[in-house]
Amino acid sequence: TRGQGVLRQINVKIHKAKLRYRYVRHALTRLKDHGAWERELRILEESDVRALNERALTEEEAVQRKGMHDYEGIEEEGGIAALGAVALGESRRTLSWIWYTAKTTDPNKAELVEALRVEWCKAYARMCRWREDVVLVEEEMRRTIEYGYWASVEWLARANARTIRGGSEELEEGLVAYAFEQA
Repeated sequence: TRGQGVLRQINVKIHKAKLRYRYVRHALTRLKDHGAWERELRILEESDVRALNERALTEEEAVQRKGMHDYEGIEEEGGIAALGAVALGESRRTLSWIWYTAKTTDPNKAELVEALRVEWCKAYARMCRWREDVVLVEEEMRRTIEYGYWASVEWLARANARTIRGGSEELEEGLVAYAFEQA
């Protein structure tokens, strides 16, 4: 489909940029001694290459993803946009170091600042939703406990008010025992 074609083109561009960066960094290490420049131009790992809105995978998730690729026979060209973002662990999201060392004379710096601003807004919205979720969960817990007290009182009232006309004593005793058990 057209979407897959666009995704493939993006993955190819990412792969080319990774190769170019690694080649240039390797050339620099051969030309210069180790020094301060290495703090900014770090070794580029596969886990470092991710978009602003992607999070780093844990080892377990990486193994799962590899297993899914092996099982389903999925091929990915650039090592990037394969299965989409994973929602688990959103509170531990960190940006890759490549977004912090974006010292460039490229006129697209404004675009980077705008992308960081958008990512900050998304993170702020997530934080607000989490706070709201905490309030909702606490209220659910309070209501659950309150319901437990109410149900206990109801079952005790049923046990104390249990009289069956024309019923056997064993049946009445069993119903009372059941009501006490439920309370």
